[in-house]
Amino acid sequence: MNAPAVRIAQKSTPTLIADVLREDIQAGRLAAGTALHQTALAERFGVSRIPVREALRQLETEGAIRYVPSRGAIVTTYGADEIRERFEMRAELEPLALRLALPHLTPATLRAAEREMDAMRDETDVARWGKHHGTFHRLLYEPAKRPHLLAIIQSLYISVAVSLTPATLPDHMRGHDAEHRALLDACARGDADAAAAAMRAHLAATLERSLAARGLL
Repeated sequence: MNAPAVRIAQKSTPTLIADVLREDIQAGRLAAGTALHQTALAERFGVSRIPVREALRQLETEGAIRYVPSRGAIVTTYGADEIRERFEMRAELEPLALRLALPHLTPATLRAAEREMDAMRDETDVARWGKHHGTFHRLLYEPAKRPHLLAIIQSLYISVAVSLTPATLPDHMRGHDAEHRALLDACARGDADAAAAAMRAHLAATLERSLAARGLL
C-alpha cells in the first residue's frame, strides 16, 4: 500500500482509523482496486485487527470499499451507471436538505461557507480540497437538523469521491467556484427555489466532471 505510516494509540476508535483511510482514498494514496489487508493495516496503525475490521465495515457501509471473494476488502471502483445513480439520488436529497435548512441559515453560517469557498479556490491538495468542499456543503445542510438525511447524503458524497486523484483535481474543480457562488448567493437571498435550482445545476455539472475524470464519458 502506497500510504504513509500512521501511529494510532490502542485506545483510539475505529472511526479514527476509518477517517485516515477515507482521506487516503480521497487523496489518491489508496487507488481504486487496492486491496486492504487487515494485518498490514493493524501494523500500520499499531492496533489489533478488531478496530481495523470495524473501520473497514464502516467504510463498506459508506461505499468507499467493498469485499471481493478471494481478495477481501478493496477500494471501490464505480462504473458510469453506478455513479449516475448516486448523482440522481443526490439531486433529489440535497435540494431537500437545502430547502429545510434555508430558514435557519444565519449570517455567521453563510460567512463560514464563504470562507470554505475561498479556501477551495486556492487549494491544490486533493484531501484538503475535499475537506473544504465537504464542509462548505455541510454548513448549508446542517441547519435542517435531519441527521438521517444528512448521513445518506454524506455516504453518497463519499462513494462518488473515491476515484478523484491529484491528476484529475484541476479538471474536477473547474466550474465549482462559479456554481458554489450561485448557490451561496441564492441562500443569502433566502430564495429556496433558486438555491434548489443552483444545487441541481451544480450536481449535474459535477456528474459530468466526475465521469470525465474517470474516463467514462
